[in-house]
Amino acid sequence: MKQITTYYNQMPWMNKEVRLLLRARNIAFRSGIQALTDYNPNNFTSTAMDTTFLNELNELHSNSLQDPTVSRSPTP
Repeated sequence: MKQITTYYNQMPWMNKEVRLLLRARNIAFRSGIQALTDYNPNNFTSTAMDTTFLNELNELHSNSLQDPTVSRSPTP
């Protein structure tokens, strides 16, 4: 006996074959965009791994979350 799972927001025509075709289309589109832009997601630069850069980003983010009326001294 085969069990079929359906969800309340799933269209009746959306079956496994259609999902596989959409997935193949999306992967082809993404690889085409990567080829056109010369984008390599596995290319890590030293800037991304630099802890001072990451600390500056964390400080910038934390400053944006704080109340602007409260003055704080910068961390050394």
